[in-house]
Amino acid sequence: MGVKQYAIPTTEAIIGLAGLFPERDAMTFVVDTIVVEYPATDELSFRKRLQTLPNCLPGAPFDIRYHNGPLPNTPQRRRLRRPRPELEEEPRVADEIDYVARDGKPYPGSMISSTALDGAIYSSVSAGFLLFNGNDTRLTCPWHNWEDHFTKYPTLLGEDDDETRRVFTIVQGEPGTKVGHVVRRVGNTDIALASLGEGVAFENTFMDIQACAKRLVHSDSINLNDVYLIDGFTTGRQRLPGCGARFELDRDPVHPALISLNGDGSLLPPPGIYVSVVQGVCATMDDVQTKPPSIRGRACGAVLVRVRDGRNLGCKQKEMLARGEVCGILHYADLTPRNRESATQYLAYTEVFDPLIEEGWRVVPAPGQEVQENVMQRSTDVGPLGSPAGPKAGTPRRTGLRSQSRASTASCG
Repeated sequence: MGVKQYAIPTTEAIIGLAGLFPERDAMTFVVDTIVVEYPATDELSFRKRLQTLPNCLPGAPFDIRYHNGPLPNTPQRRRLRRPRPELEEEPRVADEIDYVARDGKPYPGSMISSTALDGAIYSSVSAGFLLFNGNDTRLTCPWHNWEDHFTKYPTLLGEDDDETRRVFTIVQGEPGTKVGHVVRRVGNTDIALASLGEGVAFENTFMDIQACAKRLVHSDSINLNDVYLIDGFTTGRQRLPGCGARFELDRDPVHPALISLNGDGSLLPPPGIYVSVVQGVCATMDDVQTKPPSIRGRACGAVLVRVRDGRNLGCKQKEMLARGEVCGILHYADLTPRNRESATQYLAYTEVFDPLIEEGWRVVPAPGQEVQENVMQRSTDVGPLGSPAGPKAGTPRRTGLRSQSRASTASCG
């Protein structure tokens, strides 16, 4: 079967299992259970479907469950955020600082926004990090923040003209400094790549995590029981344990030339199943700050920095931070309080970097760092460590969150 106990299944193993469950849309592995997600239907129809499905797979090292429709938090939704102009610090609920104006450059987790045609902020998310591929340098950001703009102006994306830069512009902070514009979506993921404007700098040093982004991690190298830190403009630093992966499945299209003349499909080979999207699965761990000045729980775009390797628990957090391993971008999710009534509501999903790695992208080194190779395959080996963990004196610290809010997340490490 190719599935090991207490290990995330490979894509090959998922494809093999998918053949047992026709009409499924996705399969999600969480800790020791595979959840088969079927297209959403009415409750009666779903109950009838359940009567035809096995309660278990003999000899399989996991339980099997079924879900009517996608699991919570998996659809790509967009969080509209309308900033409130407040003169006082107390009402602020996020780090809206314009770090371009303050430091001359933004950082991972800084507030970035799309704009309406009149220039007003339309929707805001957390910035990703800077990549390079040959002579191209691009900033990662959540695609859904500009999806409405693409729907309205589908022919503009990727063009090199003033109208495209205006429609897909990115501003950092509030009221905001223009820093660039979105140039493409990466496959069918929620990752977009943006081009920075002339003279705009970006530093791959996190503000509330003692680390720099150094290398992309392929989904094959993401392990059960990994632990991550995020540092988004709405969250500050928070801790997320990894608990699995989600695989969206599809079938290869049938070429018209293969269709039999009599129309009975007799000449058609069985359509091949393939994994169209891989997402990481995390559980929420830290309580949401609810006292003023509260921090919003949504964390779109925040980057996952690995601080514990689930296959090498002897590697200390300081050593892990020195590696600078970034494992995904947080999908639309609420970092839920701990009193939720359903375990699935604890789950958050991440967009993995497989397509970027396969295209040849690597992380732009922060000042004083060197270019690192990406992490490509699952391994129990620690491998060489990078430079000493943590930014040196004088590196950026987040200022838009008040000190008591930072203190509330200081124990995350």
